[in-house]
Amino acid sequence: MRTFSANTESEITKAITRPLYLIEIGFSTPLRLSSRGAVSYDGDSYDAARIELSLRSSRLRIFNAGLLYSAQFISEKTAGVTCKIWQLYGEAPFSAGDADLVFDGELGRAGVGEWVDVDLLEQPVIFAPRLYATAPTFNHIPPDGFEIATPYGVYKLERK
Repeated sequence: MRTFSANTESEITKAITRPLYLIEIGFSTPLRLSSRGAVSYDGDSYDAARIELSLRSSRLRIFNAGLLYSAQFISEKTAGVTCKIWQLYGEAPFSAGDADLVFDGELGRAGVGEWVDVDLLEQPVIFAPRLYATAPTFNHIPPDGFEIATPYGVYKLERK
């Protein structure tokens, strides 16, 4: 069972809530933004930014007032740069563990103008170990049709 701080507990029981999003973009100098004013959470500081976020369509928009973010998004490649987004409720100060990680992936294509428009890409599934059950790695695999009897039934090996 997860416990929340009193601040978060009182906020999530309300009929209408206003979430706060914390965004961390993994540039060489991490860009940390908050959707509601400057916030300090879990030892990191997040700067206030006007943000539009749609997790359903995997889009992030950051208002580029005074071209504040242009240099960072133009000078560094965005493809493959990590991006994490947490959601919080209530008002600061927040307790450690109040934030829910709602996105952990990478940045995709970015467009820079009055707004910085960024595609969000889910992390691809990593299969480990990256070995395949074929020769020469596995030379002693039972042949097709080999049957294995278990208390739950008989399983017959077949090539896929």
